[in-house]
Amino acid sequence: MKCRWLFLCILVFCPVLIFPIAFDLKSPIWESDQKADIWGFRKKMGEHGIYLLPSYIQDLDWPTTGGFRTTDYPLYLFLFSLELGVNFEKLMGAKGTLGYLNFLVHNGRLPTRDFVQDFQGFDNLEAFPLVQLAELWLEKDFFGDICDVRVGKIDVFGVFIYTPFAQTLINNSFSQFPTILGNPTYPSPEVGVILNVRPSNWLTLRASIFDGSNAQGVRTGNLGAKLFFQNLGKHLLFLNELNFMWAKDRYFGELIMGFWGFNGRLNNFSGGASGKAVGPFVSLSQTIWKQRDLKIHTSKAFKPSVVGAFSQWGYANQKIADAKFFLSGGLSYENIVKKFDSDSMSLGATTVYFTQSIGSPYTQSFETALEATYQFVFFKTVSIQPDLQWIIQPGGQGRRNALVASLRINVSI
Repeated sequence: MKCRWLFLCILVFCPVLIFPIAFDLKSPIWESDQKADIWGFRKKMGEHGIYLLPSYIQDLDWPTTGGFRTTDYPLYLFLFSLELGVNFEKLMGAKGTLGYLNFLVHNGRLPTRDFVQDFQGFDNLEAFPLVQLAELWLEKDFFGDICDVRVGKIDVFGVFIYTPFAQTLINNSFSQFPTILGNPTYPSPEVGVILNVRPSNWLTLRASIFDGSNAQGVRTGNLGAKLFFQNLGKHLLFLNELNFMWAKDRYFGELIMGFWGFNGRLNNFSGGASGKAVGPFVSLSQTIWKQRDLKIHTSKAFKPSVVGAFSQWGYANQKIADAKFFLSGGLSYENIVKKFDSDSMSLGATTVYFTQSIGSPYTQSFETALEATYQFVFFKTVSIQPDLQWIIQPGGQGRRNALVASLRINVSI
């Protein structure tokens, strides 16, 4: 038992002492020229509007206490991603036109299903084995930068309900609202159309329609556009939001308010069928403190320290949704040690309240996950992220509270 806890401490905390540098796993493909470029190929391709970013994410998850069952050894998951971005304005003079492709390969254990059995999913990398063209879309600007339209197979992560201070947390609920049925994101992105309108620099209106077959149990990630053009009215999903931003310079803040809806038949817990599910969602991000610019004698660019907070909220009809209410919040402290490029530490708490409808399997009213994580990078290529989560009432069905340690390694070249 002592050796087990010693290994846990090494897994979670030792990397923090070695490489205290932060890393953004979801930086846009258009900024990939900021990564390592040993032979200068990336810069040359970027000058012609072509951006290529292969990456590999390796997760080691160790459910050490509680849940459904535990393991003496970490569980292995991996995701290989090959992203290709094309700026057609640079490539052939097509002003305001972008193209994007993302090819994914994933495999590994299913730690949520087989071990902890928590509802929210403590590892946002987890999925069934897949080999898929996850995204393939085209985006065109209209009226300058006021309006743009994106069409194709799209993952909405980073587009809708984007909460910047929550992005390093790996619990699935921080990036995928559990109250949105059929959310078109990893591992089931869907074909759709997104319209962005920016009438001012502080307001963005975003509307979309998607093939929502994922809400009916279809694994849309492995499919193309066929379902989108077949009886779309029977499985139509829409996402709409208003995005308000203020004080973009020092004390950045953002409020997102929106709602989703599904125009299709869904089974309810009493054995019947219901249709037209809808629900609201809200996300609030606010910089609490940001360091003023300083002149430091270093070869690295100065990045000011930032402390930010966030909160998320969502609701769904408990007659058809497992999670009727969702609430999360947390803190992020970035760029702590100035002699490094950056570093980041995040704390978060997320809770879902389960439906109490007749026929539902839940004997407990809620599940809560508490998470602490640290993220860092070296050589602009390799990142390491230790993570620790305490999950209270996992799955809402009487299982013991669970302690899970994780280590995420990302290589992007």
